[in-house]
Amino acid sequence: MDSGALEPYAINAMPSYLATSHAWSDIMFAIHTCYKNTLGGSMIETSVRTLFPNIKYCWIDTICIDQNDEEDKKLQIPLMGDIYGNAQVVVIVTTCDFPRWMTQNYLDRLTKDLGEAIAISREEEYTDFISEYWAHGDGRQKIIEGMDCLEFFTRTRWADRIWTLQEYILARQVVWVGKRNVCLRIDDVMFSALPDLCDVFNIEEAIGGKYAKVYDFYTGMVNAGAGRIDQTRVMELLGNRSASFPDDEIYGAMAASGVVIAPGIVTGQNNVWALWWEESIRQGHHRWLFLPPVISEFTSTNCIMPPFKTRHKSSQYSGLDTIHVKVGKISISDGSVSMHGRWAGSCRIIRRLGKVYRDLNGGLRRDITMILFANGRWKLALRLVAAFSGGRYSWKQSLAIAQVLQANYHRAKKAVRSKRDHEMSFREMKEYQMIIWGDFMRLMMSQMISLNDGIAYLACIKNTLKSTDIIIVSDNQQQLNRLHALDFGIEDVSQRTPFMIVSAPDPNVQAHDGAPVKAFHKVGMSLPTIVCKTLRKAGAYKGHVIDSHSQEFNIGGKACWFCSETKDIGGSQDHAEIPWLFYDSTWQEETELIYDPTGKPVQDPKDATKQANFRTFVGSVDASTNNLIKDMQSGTSPNWAKYAYYSSDLHDYGIETKANRYPGSPPSWCRGKSLSPKELRFGLTNTNLYRDVVTLCPDAFSTDSEPYETIAAAIASTQAKTAGADLDDASPRS
Repeated sequence: MDSGALEPYAINAMPSYLATSHAWSDIMFAIHTCYKNTLGGSMIETSVRTLFPNIKYCWIDTICIDQNDEEDKKLQIPLMGDIYGNAQVVVIVTTCDFPRWMTQNYLDRLTKDLGEAIAISREEEYTDFISEYWAHGDGRQKIIEGMDCLEFFTRTRWADRIWTLQEYILARQVVWVGKRNVCLRIDDVMFSALPDLCDVFNIEEAIGGKYAKVYDFYTGMVNAGAGRIDQTRVMELLGNRSASFPDDEIYGAMAASGVVIAPGIVTGQNNVWALWWEESIRQGHHRWLFLPPVISEFTSTNCIMPPFKTRHKSSQYSGLDTIHVKVGKISISDGSVSMHGRWAGSCRIIRRLGKVYRDLNGGLRRDITMILFANGRWKLALRLVAAFSGGRYSWKQSLAIAQVLQANYHRAKKAVRSKRDHEMSFREMKEYQMIIWGDFMRLMMSQMISLNDGIAYLACIKNTLKSTDIIIVSDNQQQLNRLHALDFGIEDVSQRTPFMIVSAPDPNVQAHDGAPVKAFHKVGMSLPTIVCKTLRKAGAYKGHVIDSHSQEFNIGGKACWFCSETKDIGGSQDHAEIPWLFYDSTWQEETELIYDPTGKPVQDPKDATKQANFRTFVGSVDASTNNLIKDMQSGTSPNWAKYAYYSSDLHDYGIETKANRYPGSPPSWCRGKSLSPKELRFGLTNTNLYRDVVTLCPDAFSTDSEPYETIAAAIASTQAKTAGADLDDASPRS
């Protein structure tokens, strides 16, 4: 730093150094600018170096990585874990305008004053006396003061960026620098303990609003840095952050996750995510196999792999941290996962329950949810208590809870209908009921978390020994026939077992090559339940018992019977060389002869002795031209931009997730007058996939279905799935 000059060092032989963390948009360290002449450099020299006078070196990404050399970037990205993890200090250079009263002495004193509250948060031991002081006494205001302090640290674009997340997590110690060169250090535990205390003691003044970023951006980041959660869960913390390039949303956090993949092997965010996901499984981070689906506009490309856009919700809602499938080895091929587990039983859906009820402010009302699920029916209430509690309660306790569910149904229904749920009062309970109901609601805070963005189903699993009611969590796009529950020996923190729910292929349906499809389709996960060793104990606690031995199951990926028929299968494949679906009207010459999808000539409708061509056979959009058929049968095509082709194996081709609807007449859309660039002029037809013209809006050529807003929606539609399989074998593979 003294000279401002670059000096090269081997990664394992670096002297003591600082590492900077900053949002590029703040232009703290402008590219191609000498360190001494940057705003960030001036801030470090003025304040930080006085704290660490013996450190002479600083690592800055915009300076130490050659920004004009893509190869240098590829070499440096996998080293981020070492670079930030080995730095003596990570300096967060921000635009935060810390108030003048927020000095280091003030922060140290505040941390000391909150010491007792922080300690009880860590130990989760809340006595009545302690709770009274921090929830209602002087301690409450002290917690709010602490949250006010933390909120100042969120007023920066640094908190929104992907790369800065792992830079914080990997740091040994952190120093914050803000405007006017203010330099501060704050105990990490404040960011995790205080929001937790606000939740526990219901300190509403410091929940939501301006404090939202403390919860959404900082708490998980601090917990990850402290090693309190599985290392790979850093990927779930990215949901509220962004990067300039989509692929960087994975690359920018992988060093902190402990799972590093080489940049540039594949392109496209979904492909990079699939590559990281597969590598994390191979390295033993099996939790990513057992995440529940969530309701989303983003459809899963592989049923056993969460979509990147929703992986943070699935991960947060899973209730699982570090888990490992102990029996057998896990292998992955074309996105399909093979692993050993036990068949817990066949599964039958009893009732669709729905989603968690939210009040007008978006708050989760688990009490009202359970009451509405029970629908005022006594037997249903009893089954729900057993299924949701996972074997926690005795028969007497279950009766007490079911009584509350049934007795308050009409009150809950009226409160919801009148939108006055906050005023709902429960029927008077006996002391015993109040105690058990309170315990049940505390249990639901953890048991129902996967329902936050999922759909609940009451189901029954059955094997040769026992039938057991369970709750399945899925989304609204799943196959619910031929269901089975599989036990892979995983447990949550309460030592209860969540089952993976899969749909088996129809044994009467054969694949195109004549062989039966073997891979199961993952439908969702069950809420955790007790798996007992004896039938007697299972009967007493409404748990389950399994009598089958371990066997190998193949789930998801290209071999999945459901995914392979309906959607683009995710895997570590690169779509860069896979042809896009193009349309170009210039190849439809009037003199070109028309053939059907099998290559046979199409007769002229007016003269059966002649072969039809585009001039004589008007409206021939369902036919295939001579050149197109010949090219496909030979497995080649001279010009992807000129010839469009497709088959029932739609996942073999790169497809954008969205496309514009045609404005006006179909011809103007097809000829590209309304959309630019050309490569966006594609879509999906709803009748035969061997059509010459494809369109996202089927009504451009027929009127038997509704238009689709996205490719994913069209693929998922039953009306859009009458694929022309005749061309399938002729389609070239890239």
